[in-house]
Amino acid sequence: MTTRARPYNRRPRALVLAIAASAVAVLAWPGAASAHSGSLVNALDYRAAITSKGRGHGLFTAKVLDGDRRLELEVASTATLVVLGYQGEQFLRFSPSGVEVNERSTSAIANRLAKRGAVPALDPHATPDWSRASAGHAYSWHDHRLGPIPGRRYPEGDLATWRIPYVVSGHPSAVTGRLLHAQGPPLWPWLVALAATLAGALAVAARRDRRDLVERVLFASGTIAGAAAVLLSVSFGFTPGRSVSNA
Repeated sequence: MTTRARPYNRRPRALVLAIAASAVAVLAWPGAASAHSGSLVNALDYRAAITSKGRGHGLFTAKVLDGDRRLELEVASTATLVVLGYQGEQFLRFSPSGVEVNERSTSAIANRLAKRGAVPALDPHATPDWSRASAGHAYSWHDHRLGPIPGRRYPEGDLATWRIPYVVSGHPSAVTGRLLHAQGPPLWPWLVALAATLAGALAVAARRDRRDLVERVLFASGTIAGAAAVLLSVSFGFTPGRSVSNA
C-alpha cells in the first residue's frame, strides 16, 4: 500500500516569517528612533547621574534609584539635613529622630507625601508643619527636578543639569547632576539568536521528509523574535532609571 505524502501547507511558514520580520523591525526601531537629534525627550529617553553631593558629602549618601525619577538620601544619624522643595521651601528633614515631611510644602503636596487635605503655605519661608515619614535615616522620593521639562527640546548627549538644594548644619548646599540620553540595550544578541534559529530551519528544509519539523522550527523562530521584541521594549523602559551614584 502506497502512502500519499501529505500536501505541504506553506501558509504557516509564510505567516511565521512575516511575524519574524515584523519583530525584527520592532527590535530595530528603538535604536533608529534614538538616533534622531532634537526629538522630544520623554521618561524613557534619559537617565539622571549625580555629579556632586555638595559640602555635606561626608554626612550622607545619595543615589538615583531604578525606575522613574526617585532620589534616595541616607543621612548620618547624628546629622540634621533639610531638603528644599521646588519653591525653596523646607521640604524634608533628616535628623537623629528620623525623616519628617513638611505638611505645608508645595513639593510634599505635589508628590503626595503630605497628608490628604494638607494646605500649602503661600510663603515658602512659612513655619513648617513637620510630620514623621520614617523612623529610619534613609528616604527616597519622586522628584521632578531629576527629569526633563515637558515640551522642551533637548540636544543629543548631555541634556541638562539638575540641582536639589539642601541645608546641613546651617550651611546651604546642593546635590547636583546631569541629565543624559539613556543608552538602550544592544540589539545584536537578539539578531544573532534569530539568525541562528532561521539558519537551522533552512538546513532542515533541505530534507523534504522533515517539513513538519521545519514548520515547528519556523514557529519557534517567530516566537523568539516576538519575545525578543517585547523584552527589548521593556528593557528600554527601565534603562533610564538605572542606579547611578557618587561616593
